[in-house]
Formats: sequence, structure tokens, C-alpha cells
Amino acid sequence: MKFCGASLFLSLPLRLPNMQPVSCFFAVACGLFSACSPAVVPGHAVRTRSGLLPSSTNYEPSKDKSDRLVWTLPPDLAVETNKFSGAPNCFAGPVDSIEKCYWNCWEDPCCTHISYTELSKYCYLKKSVPKVSDSQGTKTIPLCVLRNARTSNSGTVPPVRASSLGSCAGMCQESSTCSHYNYYTETHMCELKTGRPMTTTTPKGIVGLPCLHRGKASTAAVHRTIGSVNAPQECARRCRGDPQCTHFSYKHWQHECLLHSGAISLQDDANVSAGTRSCECRIPDPKY
Repeated sequence: MKFCGASLFLSLPLRLPNMQPVSCFFAVACGLFSACSPAVVPGHAVRTRSGLLPSSTNYEPSKDKSDRLVWTLPPDLAVETNKFSGAPNCFAGPVDSIEKCYWNCWEDPCCTHISYTELSKYCYLKKSVPKVSDSQGTKTIPLCVLRNARTSNSGTVPPVRASSLGSCAGMCQESSTCSHYNYYTETHMCELKTGRPMTTTTPKGIVGLPCLHRGKASTAAVHRTIGSVNAPQECARRCRGDPQCTHFSYKHWQHECLLHSGAISLQDDANVSAGTRSCECRIPDPKY
């Protein structure tokens, strides 16, 4: 229990039917809110858009009835070792593992990448363009990349030089038309791409699928509107299942999924995340 001026924070254990125990955090007067989350960050409640628990996770009892989750990262992540991002923080604090840190980034609409210091187990959720520098024992991870690959589709702007993978990812994230990118580790060249990624194998190539533009809404024609959608990744699945859908917009507070046709074009909207059909690759799955 701790005080914040006239505020009171309480952390109470709660077990929901057929679910693992969660901790509920209640605040009074200093930002009225309440939130429940898995025990991911000691002293910090993960802010989710979809209720008590992250909607993208299947929280079912484990076979051995253990209350501990084993958090895993998506395959083929391009981890920048001994690099720290100086981009602004969405959150900074102790987290048990880099996997949990990465998951918190996915859950926080502010976050585009993480830096994690392994010795101190300190997690930095970062926003905007990565600005990496040398830092022993720290790893920086953008939310989704594929190694030893490139995309061959057209619709690209001329390649530009980028000092790191994170810089290339940041350029794509900031662009209103970029759906993915190619980054070449030997030449440090960055290609920003549009349209659907058509991936081929190539040594020393990295394909980035940022897929989710947070705080952005698409201005393209709405092909279909779907209500009661719990998370952006579910909206992405609906998009992939519709042959006319090229990308989607997800309204967080309304839990509404808009399927778009045509080229992606974005405008600012704090309540919306716009994404591509390839968004699934960003999602880490916690396992029992």
C-alpha cells in the first residue's frame, strides 16, 4: 500500500472462476481508475483496453494447476544486442524477464519497441523512432521483424541509409503509407514498402512488419464494420479472412473493427490503431 498525495493505492489478490489469480489496483483521487492484470510488473498494472485481462491471451487452467505462466517471444525476432534506445519512455520499471517486457509493450498502445537490461531486469517501453546507442547487457527489440528475408513487391520509395534496424523500423512507423520495410544489415540500407508483403528468402535481409500504427486511423474506404471485437489482432484475423480487405482500423474503446479496401492512408486519432493483414506476427503468446 502506498500514498500519492491524497491518493490511495491498493493491491488485492483476486481469483476469477477458471482463471489464474490476478492483482487488482485501485486508485482514488489521483487519477480515478481500477485495473486488473496478471502479475507481470510488480507494482504496475498493465493498462488493457479490453477488460480485466489481455484479450489476446487464452487464460485457461494449466494441466499441473500451476499459477505460473511461461512467457514466450514470437519466432525470428531481430534482437539488437548491447543496444539501448534513447527514445522517450511510455513506462520504465522492473520486470522479471524480457518476454514479459515485450508482452507489456504489445499491451500498451503507446509502445513501439522495448529496451531491456538483463542484469537489473529493468524494462523500458519505448515510443516513437528508436534511437539506439551502445549499452552492455541491454537488448532492444522492435515489435515484429523476420530475419533472412526480403519482400519483392513494388510500391516502394527509394532506399535510404539507416544506422540500425530500429531506425529503419522507426521510419516505417512514422510514415503514413509504409506497411512494412526491408533492412539490409551489411549495407545499412532501408526500403520502405507499401501494399501486401510478398516475402522471399535472402541472406542478411530483414523484413519488418510494424503492421500496427497506434494513434492512427485509416482514411481509406470502409469495406465492412464489425462490432464486439476484443483486440486489434482479432481485427487483423478478420481482415485476413476477407479477400477484399487490405488493412484495418481498430477502435479501442468501442471494440469496433473497420475493414478497409484500397491503399492505406493514415490520419491522427488517439483512440484508433490501424494495421495490416500481417499483424498477427507481432503477438507474443504466454503459455502454461
